[in-house]
Amino acid sequence: MKIHIPFWLLIALLIYAIAPFSTRADKLIFAKGDPLSGTVLRTNNEEVLFMTSFGTMRFALASIKEIKIDHVEVVESLSTNRIPPFTNLLALLSVQSWATGLEQIPATVIDTGMLRYVPYVSFRCADDYEINVYGDLANPVGIEVGVYRKLLTDASAKDNCVKFMAAALGQTADKQEIAKLSLEKDRRVLNGLTLEITPPTDPDAYQGWWISIYDEAKMNKARASEEEMKRISISKQELARQAQLIAEWTKEEAAKARPYYPPAQTVSTSSDISPPAPSYVHGYSGGYSGGGSVYVHGYTRKDGTYVHSYTRSAPRR
Repeated sequence: MKIHIPFWLLIALLIYAIAPFSTRADKLIFAKGDPLSGTVLRTNNEEVLFMTSFGTMRFALASIKEIKIDHVEVVESLSTNRIPPFTNLLALLSVQSWATGLEQIPATVIDTGMLRYVPYVSFRCADDYEINVYGDLANPVGIEVGVYRKLLTDASAKDNCVKFMAAALGQTADKQEIAKLSLEKDRRVLNGLTLEITPPTDPDAYQGWWISIYDEAKMNKARASEEEMKRISISKQELARQAQLIAEWTKEEAAKARPYYPPAQTVSTSSDISPPAPSYVHGYSGGYSGGGSVYVHGYTRKDGTYVHSYTRSAPRR
């Protein structure tokens, strides 16, 4: 079947390709409903991946009347911040050749280690890459990128993660320090910023390999209390029952949430690094119906208080 691409979309794609590392004030004009401002990350014959200050959304092209690309007021995504804001990180991620199929997924609650109970947003691409942004999205307390399953033994995939993280950071000294990390396991602290490699055998790795960058002092301040966690998270069993109601996560998106294992459970160090998987592990039948919890929305701490910062997905159009 031959698909006709409107002339306005071809122009939009051309302009988008000229300034891929920019966060822009693009606008989606819908056939029905109010327009939406943000940044076009990717588009194809069927849908548009659109980034706002609070997350990403996907819209069917059939629901869009026009895409207006901001090609005048271009803001460079490169930042002098040691940890880049969410919008800069996603703009950079969207143009990586390995980051195919980029989408936002439910963020599994981390219940052990330094990242315990720190709210975050999560993104999956190319099936087995994951990127997470912790705390206030405009001023994150930490970021991480990692791999699962078939990529755990793929040296090039880990190299992609290291290069991406180095490109994302705003200060030269931090970029240089990343290159010194051992990919097996390492931890370095540079002027208050921790750079860490976590192998899948660690109890807080949740069966992934990770490179994490975080400010420990700010991370501790961003941590939610037990009482706050009751308000800002939901069990995966409940999400399974309400997948279309809670933040409009679809069943397919919910199934891709970070796999959960009880902290005491570790993985084998043999060549077959993934043990027999229970039903709730990403990529297996049963999806998100097992243990663990996810954050309902993208909560961030503002002046010591968690606030509901956004509804992840706009109404279906």
